Amino acid sequence: MSTTKEARSRSNQDEQPAQGHKISVVILSKDESELANTLELLKPQCEGLGAQCIVVDASEHRLEFIHQANLWTTWLDYSGPFWRSSTIPHQRNVGCRAAEGDIIAFCDSGLEPDENWLDTITAPLINGKFTLVCGPVFAKHEGVYKAFNDVADGEILASAATANMAFLKSVFDEVTGFDERLFYGSDHDFVWRCADAQHPCYQVRGAGMLMDFGSLSLTIRRSWRYGRGWARLYGLHPERHRWMLKKSPERVAYPAWILLGPIFLLASRWRKLRWAPFAWLGLIGLPVVHNRKYPSPRAVVAEHIVGGASVLIETFRRVVGEMDPVIFLPDDETPYLRHLADALTTQGTPVSFWRGPTKSATLNILLGPMWVVLLAWRGVRIVHIHWTYEFSRSSGALGGRSARWWFEVFLNFAHTSGLKVVWTAHNVLPHEPVFDDDISARRALATRADAIIALSPHSAQEVSELFGATKVTVIAHGPLEIPTSSAGRDSARSALDVGPRPCFTFFGILRPYKGLETLIAASELLGDNVAVRITGRGDPTYIAKLTLLVDAANSAGADVQFEPRRRSDAELADFLSASDVCVFPFTRVNNSSSVLLALATGVPVIIPNIVSLQHIENPGVLRYDAANPVRALSNAMTAAANLSHSERETIGLAAREWALQFDWATIAEETAAVYAQTIRGN
Repeated sequence: MSTTKEARSRSNQDEQPAQGHKISVVILSKDESELANTLELLKPQCEGLGAQCIVVDASEHRLEFIHQANLWTTWLDYSGPFWRSSTIPHQRNVGCRAAEGDIIAFCDSGLEPDENWLDTITAPLINGKFTLVCGPVFAKHEGVYKAFNDVADGEILASAATANMAFLKSVFDEVTGFDERLFYGSDHDFVWRCADAQHPCYQVRGAGMLMDFGSLSLTIRRSWRYGRGWARLYGLHPERHRWMLKKSPERVAYPAWILLGPIFLLASRWRKLRWAPFAWLGLIGLPVVHNRKYPSPRAVVAEHIVGGASVLIETFRRVVGEMDPVIFLPDDETPYLRHLADALTTQGTPVSFWRGPTKSATLNILLGPMWVVLLAWRGVRIVHIHWTYEFSRSSGALGGRSARWWFEVFLNFAHTSGLKVVWTAHNVLPHEPVFDDDISARRALATRADAIIALSPHSAQEVSELFGATKVTVIAHGPLEIPTSSAGRDSARSALDVGPRPCFTFFGILRPYKGLETLIAASELLGDNVAVRITGRGDPTYIAKLTLLVDAANSAGADVQFEPRRRSDAELADFLSASDVCVFPFTRVNNSSSVLLALATGVPVIIPNIVSLQHIENPGVLRYDAANPVRALSNAMTAAANLSHSERETIGLAAREWALQFDWATIAEETAAVYAQTIRGN
């Protein structure tokens, strides 16, 4: 997920490393303009030791001016997973893996290392005394805290921060780097795993740094972040629970105090215990006294309360369960969704499918707005809407209007909770009514969507013209393949009672817009010179209508077999193996997965010459005039029937080659790029 760019105006690679060692200094950056001061202080130290200085910058080029002023560094532009609010462990790993040295030293952006910091902190590594060391970080100005990593020289630290740390690269490799599951606290986790691998962290007190800890508000925000990290560390290191409780009791004491609050408040309902809330508040006086050694004990307590609340919330989030960053809606068995979800997940963008909190579809619609807020809290960043039919369970005017209004409420709640909405316009308008006014519902979706994906240029144009959408990206539909027929062509044709005649087939969901009436009427004109086979599932009323039409056509001399059921992939493979040409006489459509599946299988198709299907352009596609559909389709089928087997095979191979040029890996990359742009806003 990272992109790397190295720029140097002067390389230190040719310098003689200290005593046969090469040192690499790693600095992480996002938007810290104070980085310039840190680099100014480090430059003479790196030059003196022939050390490499790596800056792993996640600012999206906002700090390019610092880069240009420090071309002596190895500058790595880093772009991490778009759903991560913090990529600290990722950047640490990128920096360490890019290090040319066998010794790695970490320095935070904005810190001011002592004049001989690099020489001092790496000396015990160079002489082989230690494999992992750290130095103290002192407050530049008086604030809530005075220092961290602050123990006696040579003492082992059970936990330390990478703000001032150095280690052998072999140690990094041995423990497989920093844990990227953590948002904060990955340095503590790293030190613990190093200790478990017999690489304890020793203090080098002479390698000091100064740090501006910032205002109280910044300290409180930092406490919130590290509260989250500490809660995750509790989950990852159960063997250290006792140690963590001993060394950082505030991570347990303050959450416990917060949890006691409601109990004390409830107790005050009894006359004899009206004093309970005051007793609860009074308990906070104990840590104020305990922290009197700090410059501002009250500030320490405030910071610990915030950290305690963060520990509680993060712990509860982990108990409830975190979600993948992208959620597809609806939870549909459509091959397109499954292929895309699998490809995204394989490439590192985890995807899950929308599942409501109950088994009732109607209740899930009612709970949808509240549920989407909970999903955002559980880690979802993007709701990717593909179809809207799950937002309505009523075809009546009042029910449809209420469902449309509630759908807009859902979209508003999604935005309020910080989620991004992406819509893939598989159909510019639904084939069957979903709401009372689907144009208004689609306009609301297009207006509130942070990004829109269309599967063809024509669909993108329609979305823009109908709804005024400007954020439309065209990403092609991926190929749909099924296993090769196990029965073989001869057996499959025998099962369909085709004989030597040309076999024309239709498969897919049976809906009025598919134009099956046209196919049946055209088959009647052709008689029994050709075999027509139709299969698929659909509405019972529509199936009954088609059955009557098929019976009438067969009575007039046609050979049409109609099997209204869903076929398995294996059955469909046999069905396509028996086919000479697939016919899809749509009256209107934006995209068709059935057409793409037939082409990918190597079967030529006949489709109408409607504008929305012009993007399907290859030798395997035969078109007819939609203005005179029955006669034109009959003529097209006659022309196809007159093709020789080798001619049909040749255009079938061309059709397959065209269909398979759109691979799911590329489509997933393009979709993930839309996600990243949506989240980052660039």
